[in-house]
Amino acid sequence: TRQSSIGLQNLDRTNGPKILYKCAKLMRTELNEYMDRYASTNDSDADVSNDEMENYTNLKRAFNKLVTMVSDIVVLNRNSLEYSRMFLQNNKWCYFMIDKGLPYHPDAVLQFVNDALERNYCVEHKMLTTLKQNLKKIIETETDTDADMESDDDFDDFVLTQSTNLLRYIEKNFNGETDTKKTEL
Repeated sequence: TRQSSIGLQNLDRTNGPKILYKCAKLMRTELNEYMDRYASTNDSDADVSNDEMENYTNLKRAFNKLVTMVSDIVVLNRNSLEYSRMFLQNNKWCYFMIDKGLPYHPDAVLQFVNDALERNYCVEHKMLTTLKQNLKKIIETETDTDADMESDDDFDDFVLTQSTNLLRYIEKNFNGETDTKKTEL
């Protein structure tokens, strides 16, 4: 659903984007710790309790919702720069969404990134380099998944198509050595 103007004004006025960024960063750190802990245990190990597994699941769900909410604010308020700029003008948010959000939840973050690039946000060299790397990983993963499972899932097709198109757009419109666009949309 589209966020109300009053709610978005309040979010902006109360430094909401900064608070949400701190929450997102903390959640991602916790998720990494959980993943590291689970990766170090074998399937036969009973070290992972049901409570820990439930905490991990809830944390993943909360992170997913937070990333989706930020992306929705940008995408759904595309024509209201006063609201979408809360996240697009903040290089921390741009890099976080590219580096941490995209690999974890590509279906929501791809639209955020697409809108950002179309407006010439999130175009620093480091961001573009990381974005291209993550898009290539997504394309490789989705291509391997399609080949292995012969899935006709629309979700997978969306992620693969959007990632491929975004990668082509970056390669066509951004010079790898500078932070400026070669051509305008």
